[in-house]
Amino acid sequence: MLDYYKNVDEEVSLDINYDIKWKGPNLLSIQYSGIANIKGAAYPNNMFYTTNIDINKGNKLKLTDIININEIFVTKFKEGKYVAWDIELNSANNLIKNDINSYDFVKEFKYADTMGEENTAYSFSYFTKDSLGISVGVPHAIGDHAEFEIEYQDIKDNIKAESETWKDFSNLLSL
Repeated sequence: MLDYYKNVDEEVSLDINYDIKWKGPNLLSIQYSGIANIKGAAYPNNMFYTTNIDINKGNKLKLTDIININEIFVTKFKEGKYVAWDIELNSANNLIKNDINSYDFVKEFKYADTMGEENTAYSFSYFTKDSLGISVGVPHAIGDHAEFEIEYQDIKDNIKAESETWKDFSNLLSL
């Protein structure tokens, strides 16, 4: 995460916590969230990013490693359950839904789960016991990031079944 701020000339402070969203025999999914503050900035930024690890191979997974990204998947994402990370953001649901319509997610999701300028939607994925979560960047006034969760059953046609990851959820999927 610190590399994200390597070109910032001012002092940067980060207060980041983590939550294990899923730990199974084939997959570990970690969510990081917190505050980044750049000295002299008008306000701090609410941070969110994730790491998904294929336990068997020991490598980091990206959304494109586990999901076939197409318009159908993007529609399922946009219809996903909005998960407010702060109670004050519950009423921002409509604003957030409007904001995410401005992205070309078929293109943007190719760079999900990477740190860098190419991830312009600031999108990160995570796994829960029954859903794939995806966070995207939104304007600061509506929280800096918004999470949506899509039940695995709803995206089973987009799942890359050859990924060992999905074995953790075989009871929910008939692949």
